[in-house]
Amino acid sequence: MDWHPSGSIFVGSGISNQNIPFSYHGDWTSSGRWGIEVMTRKNAYRLIPLEDLFVCKKGSVKWEKVHFQRSFPEAKPGLAEEIALMLSTDKSDPLDLPSLKNAAQLNKFAEKIFGYKK
Repeated sequence: MDWHPSGSIFVGSGISNQNIPFSYHGDWTSSGRWGIEVMTRKNAYRLIPLEDLFVCKKGSVKWEKVHFQRSFPEAKPGLAEEIALMLSTDKSDPLDLPSLKNAAQLNKFAEKIFGYKK
């Protein structure tokens, strides 16, 4: 594509640090959205679109949406909550946001997926 130097179709898979297989797929020339699928021994999970979580329990083929209570339902899912956590001085919150160092490492993976680095 003219506006994206490495193309329009992105497909891949891997295994997390906890040995959990995952796959991803995005095709800007087709319909649909980016997706990530994660398989565990108990369930499979999909983030399609990335803001929505679906679960398929072991022994089933039915995908069910996982519903979350949202503090700011009018905003993009998770964005307001993430900003609130970043600005909070209360460090006892159990959510684990990546450090800047870890975020930079994750960005390197994204650059590899998108073909930005040769």
